[in-house]
Amino acid sequence: MSRTPKFNLEKTYQKKSLFQEKKIAKEFSGKVVSGSGRGFIKGDVDLKDYKIECKQTEKESYTLKLATLQKIKREASVEGKKFAMIIEIDGFEVAVISKKDFQDFLTF
Repeated sequence: MSRTPKFNLEKTYQKKSLFQEKKIAKEFSGKVVSGSGRGFIKGDVDLKDYKIECKQTEKESYTLKLATLQKIKREASVEGKKFAMIIEIDGFEVAVISKKDFQDFLTF
């Protein structure tokens, strides 16, 4: 039984993540943040009023932690922006935004 080296799996995940980021940037007329996980500029996709963090998995679940939400909220607020997180779980996409942003959306 042959195994795929871990390095190849990481490259495949990186390609899928970049594909997701490009797709989200195009859908929302934003820009992909180059090297978002490594540099000073944070967030995966940059919009006029939002910083979007993209996550994807082919598993049946994704664990969303408070620390992750606090981090992306803090990084967005440094630039005077709101935060959003788009999570794709085995092809099913959801957006996570603050309750206040959701209330604003409903009353718009």
